[in-house]
Amino acid sequence: MGITDLEFGGQGDPINYEGFGQIADVAYDLGFKTRVLSYIQNKEILFEKLHKLSMLTVNLNATNEEEFQKIHYPTKKSIQFESTLDILGECLRLIKEKQLSTKIKFSYVIHRETYKQSMSFPEKLFKILKDRYGHEEPIHITFHHMLITPANYAITPNKEEFQEMLELFEEAKKNDYIRNNTNILSLLQRTREMVSLYGFFGPFKDDTLASSENYGFIKEKVNGRFWCDGCNELIFVDCNGDIFGCYNPTRMVYGFPKEEDHMFFGNVLDEPYEEILRKKNAAGRFYPDLTKRFWKVCVVCGLNRSK
Repeated sequence: MGITDLEFGGQGDPINYEGFGQIADVAYDLGFKTRVLSYIQNKEILFEKLHKLSMLTVNLNATNEEEFQKIHYPTKKSIQFESTLDILGECLRLIKEKQLSTKIKFSYVIHRETYKQSMSFPEKLFKILKDRYGHEEPIHITFHHMLITPANYAITPNKEEFQEMLELFEEAKKNDYIRNNTNILSLLQRTREMVSLYGFFGPFKDDTLASSENYGFIKEKVNGRFWCDGCNELIFVDCNGDIFGCYNPTRMVYGFPKEEDHMFFGNVLDEPYEEILRKKNAAGRFYPDLTKRFWKVCVVCGLNRSK
């Protein structure tokens, strides 16, 4: 089928799913490289299946308890920073002692509550892991902008904050540790694009729909100039077997009904995966209608401008 890697993520934590252990076993036995994005709270199943994961991406946006609780509001208040660190430390110990091939990296989400301290995060976290657990290898951190949904408007940056980000990231790229161990250059480029697209699309925080003021302009002047950067490279498989050409996990919650969604290609339980993949590949380059529900999420996720 041409697939070598499986990545499990979502709005929740895949390791907390009761069937995750079986999923990890099957994926491992089939020879897939299995990657998981997690808050690493279910330590029992994590420690048991750690050797079957090729990559564990830890969602950690803070270096102390106060930052951690502020950033993770209004959900996940039960998660504590210190307990997360302890579980992380045990994972590092298991990998070292058992010589596991599992790699650990970190995911840091950029939004209104996190961007100001984001560029100090890599070296602060490295110092914590070194002092507490003797971990001396550089750690890799992937920064990415928050996907926009109706649930998180309150922490969506405004235009002035995006401009501040640009200045902060420009300065940070001069730091050798950040440049060598994060995706700062691609983050900087994406932020530039978002600031530029802000002129087309208006405030990101107001709604996921085009406003009445710029709806006509977007429909007439902007549609057809941008194509999706993700749908040709990845697929998203929902837990019910639905396959989309969009890897935004909130698409099914806030987006179109799948019967109206041009990026829905079928259900793997109803027809062979090879046939679904053939339909997806035959669809070619996808130009989203940017007046529809998910236009601002597309701006964050990845749009390419046509020549």
